[in-house]
Amino acid sequence: MNMEIWHIDGMRFHFGRHGLGQEKTGSHFTSDSLFAALVARIVTLHGKAEAASFCERFSDNKPPFVLSSAFPRVGKILLFPPPQTSRKPMDISGAPKPKKLKQVRYVSEELFRILLKGRKLAEEWESAEKYHDEKVLLTNSEADQLSHNIKTRKEPMWKVTRQPRVTIDRAANNSTIYHTGQVVFNRGCGLWFGLRWLNPAPELEDQLPGWFAELGHAGLGGERSSGFGICEITQKSNIDFPESVNKSWVSLSRYFPKEDETSALEYHLAAYEIESVEGWIKSPHGKKDERRKTVHMLAEGSVLGPLDAIAPGQMVDAQPSYGGKTPLGHAVWRNGIALGVGLEIGG
Repeated sequence: MNMEIWHIDGMRFHFGRHGLGQEKTGSHFTSDSLFAALVARIVTLHGKAEAASFCERFSDNKPPFVLSSAFPRVGKILLFPPPQTSRKPMDISGAPKPKKLKQVRYVSEELFRILLKGRKLAEEWESAEKYHDEKVLLTNSEADQLSHNIKTRKEPMWKVTRQPRVTIDRAANNSTIYHTGQVVFNRGCGLWFGLRWLNPAPELEDQLPGWFAELGHAGLGGERSSGFGICEITQKSNIDFPESVNKSWVSLSRYFPKEDETSALEYHLAAYEIESVEGWIKSPHGKKDERRKTVHMLAEGSVLGPLDAIAPGQMVDAQPSYGGKTPLGHAVWRNGIALGVGLEIGG
């Protein structure tokens, strides 16, 4: 399976999550949010009809491409979510407590490939280089590629801080201070995401670089009016991973299964986390902002059973409905199509 690697280079972002509140931010940008941001940019550049036509291509069983979520990157070293099955505790020398394994957020590409072969985090723990309070793991050879200050832990790969903000109540003539969370990346660090082409679409291949460039100029994530999220989005390379069809697999995207894909969740070695996806939608039709319908999706790193599908999952309409009435009058798509990587689970 061949996947394009795209880099996101920017300084500070606000990636909101359900339940985190305004003061906190995530350290990665989910695949459904990345797709929604791209669609919003297409609306701005080419209009609602073009955006609707683009989304329709993903609503059938032959989407042109599938996206991963955007994960942190340290220089050229890509970080991945560890497969949920790799967190299994083991009673071996040097193995950490189960709580430590659950807290690992990201592993490097070399470690990710090792885990794809069925190895467990506990087996790699003692030899791995650990960063960010042991939440990020790299191999020794990859740690040697880091800048001196990051390698020696004098500086973090990224940090999460709170940015003070002021809102003014003109009627009462007073002001209120609040804080917004931001993730700030170190020099040479940023994010990356994968893009896998599924069906030939020459015109899209020509258009996507420009659309992503425009998206970077407009900004990713929240608080863009305050300067958050400005970045450059460019394709850098390609990498190969094991195919996921008809074998166990790990998702690099948020995943919304189709009705006939429930067997993947019922697989005896499946391991996954469910996230509630909420938020607000700003309609291109000029209507007032509305809260999206809650959608429950499987998180990145979820491990599923075999499916005869190159890109499992589906688009889901999250437009709000109140007593059967839909005030927006148009679909609000969340992309739940998964970018899967083949995995040897083991016992």
